[in-house]
Amino acid sequence: MVDVIKVIKTTFSFYVVSNKMSNNLRHILLLWIVPIAVIIALVVGIINKPQSEVIYYIPGFVIAIGLYLYIRMRTEGKVAKKFRQPNVNEVLRYYDNTIKSHALMPEANFIKSCSKSLALSMYGEFHDALFELNRYDISRKADLYNAMQLSGIALNKYLQKLDLENALKNAERALELSKLPGLIPGQKKAQNSYETYVEIGQVLNGLSSDATIASLERRFTKSTFLLKLIIAWALGVYYKSHGNKTREKEMSQFIQENAPYCEPLMNFN
Repeated sequence: MVDVIKVIKTTFSFYVVSNKMSNNLRHILLLWIVPIAVIIALVVGIINKPQSEVIYYIPGFVIAIGLYLYIRMRTEGKVAKKFRQPNVNEVLRYYDNTIKSHALMPEANFIKSCSKSLALSMYGEFHDALFELNRYDISRKADLYNAMQLSGIALNKYLQKLDLENALKNAERALELSKLPGLIPGQKKAQNSYETYVEIGQVLNGLSSDATIASLERRFTKSTFLLKLIIAWALGVYYKSHGNKTREKEMSQFIQENAPYCEPLMNFN
């Protein structure tokens, strides 16, 4: 199997480097060469086994998928618990302890800063949030890192209700820079976030349509915890400006129950 993995890795590396593709896709594929090679080698090995033996591998795959889903749900629950604290320090400490650099995430420090910036903006620490975003020079990195930075800046301005036109442009640019095939792990979730930021910018700039609001309402039901908070705030702003007190109250209650100390999220004006 070691020889199979080596051949796959060498061939794949040559294709990725020589073939014309977006720098995002090239970056991701180069990071995932070894895991992909291992998975392909395992699949080939299983396929070549007698049919009577293949069935013994199924429980392992089921357990692996179940474990992944369990860890993901548990992580989301921990983050949600931190956002009920009276200040942002617990959230920042959590990210410091959980986001670590490794082979598949060499830009972990930048990603950590983006996560911290999001939390700081939501708690109203806008200056510190921008400081976190600008700590690292990512001008020569893959576009997806620039997308993270631009979306963080957009949210920072959204919550302050400052320079909203340029904030929307940043969100739109981030969406353009974030493009990756949907099969890449985590890409659908990331795409949902970037599209959401654009729609929120449209709401704040008075450019939203009924379709925009319907889209945000759908996203609210299926998005991750932090994005749901931001969507609830944007919808609250829209509902208040349109006199829909019932829906405004629903969004307000959701925020108060889940992020009671994030003051910018309470402001629907």
